Amino acid sequence: MKNLKFELEKTFRSIKASNEADKLKKERQLIPVELYNPNATAIYLTASFKDKIIKVNTGLKIKPIKFDPKKKFKEETFDPKNDEIHLALNSIMTKCLLKQVECQYKSIEFDESIIEVILSKSVTEVMDSPSNKTK
Repeated sequence: MKNLKFELEKTFRSIKASNEADKLKKERQLIPVELYNPNATAIYLTASFKDKIIKVNTGLKIKPIKFDPKKKFKEETFDPKNDEIHLALNSIMTKCLLKQVECQYKSIEFDESIIEVILSKSVTEVMDSPSNKTK
């Protein structure tokens, strides 16, 4: 399992905006806010295996402008409205990595179905936990 990461369903307003953003990234320029999708969009946990990409919907949505998959938390800047999603994502990623290590320890050979189960269980365990049910 490689490239375990979170991706948004629709980060930019349109394909044209996405192409323009790619061009700006290559030139190491900031992407204007106007190019981002103004609506909340689904967050997927993705992993690559051989030549395939496996995606699992986390059940969470966020506005692309607020999404930071590498979010680092500092107590003094914690914002409950935006940071609860990032905390849930961190928990999902941690569970997923632990399950991956557990499979390796048990010498379970990875295939597409095993990876999909790892991703799905990680999402389900975090999203169905009592701490997330009250929110």
